[in-house]
Amino acid sequence: FSAVRRMEAATTPEMALMAKERSNPRFDVDAMKDFLCGGRAQAELKDKATTRIATDPVLRTTDSIVFDLTRPQARARSMQQIKRIVELRRSEIKGQEEQTALYKLMNQYCRSYGMRMYVHDTLFRESILTHGTPEQFKAWQDPIDDMKVIGCFAMTELGHSSFLRGLETTATYDSENQQFIINSPTLTATKWWIGMAGQVATHTVAICNLIINGKNHGLQWFIVPLRDPKTGRLLPGVECGDIGAKAGRHGLDNGWIQFHNTAIPREYMLMKWTQVSPRGEITVSADNPALAYNTLIGERILVPMGVADSVGQAITIGLRYALVRTQGERDQQIIDYQSHYCQLMPILAITYAAALVGRSIFAEWSEALKNQDQDKDRFLRSLADYHGISAGLKAWLGWWGAEALEIIRRCMGGHGYSAYSAIPAQINDFAVITQGGGDNTVLAQQTARYLLSSIRKAYTGKKVTGSAAYLAEIQQHKSNPLPTPPIPENSEFPLPALLAALKWLAIEQVSNSAAVMLAETSTKKQKN
Repeated sequence: FSAVRRMEAATTPEMALMAKERSNPRFDVDAMKDFLCGGRAQAELKDKATTRIATDPVLRTTDSIVFDLTRPQARARSMQQIKRIVELRRSEIKGQEEQTALYKLMNQYCRSYGMRMYVHDTLFRESILTHGTPEQFKAWQDPIDDMKVIGCFAMTELGHSSFLRGLETTATYDSENQQFIINSPTLTATKWWIGMAGQVATHTVAICNLIINGKNHGLQWFIVPLRDPKTGRLLPGVECGDIGAKAGRHGLDNGWIQFHNTAIPREYMLMKWTQVSPRGEITVSADNPALAYNTLIGERILVPMGVADSVGQAITIGLRYALVRTQGERDQQIIDYQSHYCQLMPILAITYAAALVGRSIFAEWSEALKNQDQDKDRFLRSLADYHGISAGLKAWLGWWGAEALEIIRRCMGGHGYSAYSAIPAQINDFAVITQGGGDNTVLAQQTARYLLSSIRKAYTGKKVTGSAAYLAEIQQHKSNPLPTPPIPENSEFPLPALLAALKWLAIEQVSNSAAVMLAETSTKKQKN
């Protein structure tokens, strides 16, 4: 940012307009950058990562070329980038913080690269961390981190998508050989939309119905090898294929998987919460319904930062265009038209908020995962709250982000329709956020159900914890009007007063919704 602002004499009228806008900001730009990055040290690491990407011929692709890649070319490019990142980590980049900064920036720079690493690191690796014993995770950690094993996550099925109670894939225990036999009993049991299964994944964590002596013990998690890591050829009993062209993220090979009497060792069942002995005796250490969805909690918790990245790139392009595009009788910058300004600036503000909320909740979730083995009961108790938070954020920000990207595209006139503006690709790549990881309407309802359950506890004097703890103030809220402290003229709204007003509004909305639902329920009971 500083280097850009200190640019020398502009060579075009457009660059002159941009230089003028940058010359007199109303806030400390460097301080804002440090704040958004999480501190000066993180900002410096991001600058270093930016320089590395810009000067590395494998990581960087000429901007005009990226929009014209074929699907095979886009896939080859994203895999070359992964290979290069692994090489850099082994040779040049030893520090964890520097590696993380480079990973984050590459996720923003190439969406297909980012989705590949997300499938491998978050869905595959985190499933083993969360559902495997510490010994199981330790056995797989180094091969996963070194990309000697390339993982995917086989949950969704052709017939029922992510509706877990409808999943059909089975894992039948063979006590004689101490193996699980994985099967796709029907066409609709085909694992579908599985990222990296189409061409490259060597292993998957598959969610299957555990069958022992003919009895279904519910869903469990199993590591299933798919391909020979050395040759890339499919292993016996495994069928995989590519599902073809998609709306976006063309560099990711989404695929399908079918299992036909695929044998895996007993130790490949992830056994942190449920254990199966060599003789086939089952022990359930924790029976918490939220465990079935906790991998999706991690997926949804990443959504705010993903939205901030996608919309942040688009709003940067849209605002820069609005600064240099002139129009009208006075040939003024279109950002100065109120109708244009009022469409773009709220998007910028919410993008900042999404980035900060995302960073905060991700840090909390990461800490919870790190400490889960030290206090399993506390981790299990926290899942409902993380589910409520992540479901609501994923739903609202998914809807908002899709709308924001379309507004930005329209605000760029005809140029917004060009692929070279980068906005259409952002829209297509973003679409997966509104459709993957659960239906937004259902997720919004689940967050609402969690809030209504919490306020019911508060009304009956029970303890309310976690993100909904503010609802414990419902009794005081009834007798307190909206806090409206005096605000001196020409001053900013004080932050404590703003937070108090937002808390009051949240309690008001949840309590009103609860009252409406209670009234409707009573009316239905009377009619019946």
